[in-house]
Amino acid sequence: MIQPDALKTNQPLVWSPGTGAAAWAMFCAAADGDVSAIGRLLDDDPSLVRCAYEYRTPLAFAVRENQFAAAALLLERGANPIASGTADTLLVIARDRGYVEMQALLEGALAGAPGRSPAGAPVAAAIRARDLAAVHSLLDAVPALVHAHDERSNQPIHWAVMTRQIDVIDALLARGADVNARRADGARPIQLTNGDYTYRGWRDVPAETTATPGEV
Repeated sequence: MIQPDALKTNQPLVWSPGTGAAAWAMFCAAADGDVSAIGRLLDDDPSLVRCAYEYRTPLAFAVRENQFAAAALLLERGANPIASGTADTLLVIARDRGYVEMQALLEGALAGAPGRSPAGAPVAAAIRARDLAAVHSLLDAVPALVHAHDERSNQPIHWAVMTRQIDVIDALLARGADVNARRADGARPIQLTNGDYTYRGWRDVPAETTATPGEV
């Protein structure tokens, strides 16, 4: 890797925790699978688990280089299991590259438990399609899907809020959905009434939708 000038100094980064040099050390340790170095750096500054440069994080480097132990440590210390710095999620990158163990590790992180998979994608798709009948059908068949995560750690309640469907929100809450459910980035449904970084309320919610973010 080529070290950018911004990561050669001990000055604090503007859009990231840590200094440039500390972030570079984290990226290198993650890419090399040096768990001892990662541990030392995080013991000195725990916020470095969230450091980033041009949206790349230490976990993104560990996944790219298939460094399983490094990725496991970073996830244990609070790394975001989604963001890769590209249009693809980390899970997609691991899957596309055939990193089977890494894929399972990320799936477990997204689903909230090792060995589980993010099973919420079908419900999320039905909510985005505004097909309440399909949502009910899926949840009638497998009630636990009301809490299931998709590959970006959204639960159905997050999607119901982002798509501004009050009837779906009501239906999910009646089935036991957690109104304060947190995603991997910490966002709760109430913070997503106008969408998020990948699903924009002003762009992706159908124009004919009458519910406003404030009403949601």
